Amino acid sequence: MLAIHAHDRNATGECLKEIKISDEQFDANVTVKKYYLHKNEPYKCTDTNLYTDIETEDSNGMVWLEVTVTPKEKFTDTIHLVRTTLQKL
Repeated sequence: MLAIHAHDRNATGECLKEIKISDEQFDANVTVKKYYLHKNEPYKCTDTNLYTDIETEDSNGMVWLEVTVTPKEKFTDTIHLVRTTLQKL
């Protein structure tokens, strides 16, 4: 959420689509499926498939995320955790 919030849409015209995080134990991939932006929001994504116009200002900045976390090889069991969530920026 911090990476999406820190990304400057108005400077680039692009919305952040993916975030990859890796450490010694896990790989995490976050894919933004959709941004929900108020119809009067001036800084929308140039990729019109990545956002949907909404009517309510209270919901402006909602994002639909798919988060996948996979442990690295040091774990004996293979775990692949996928979560889909709707978050407010």
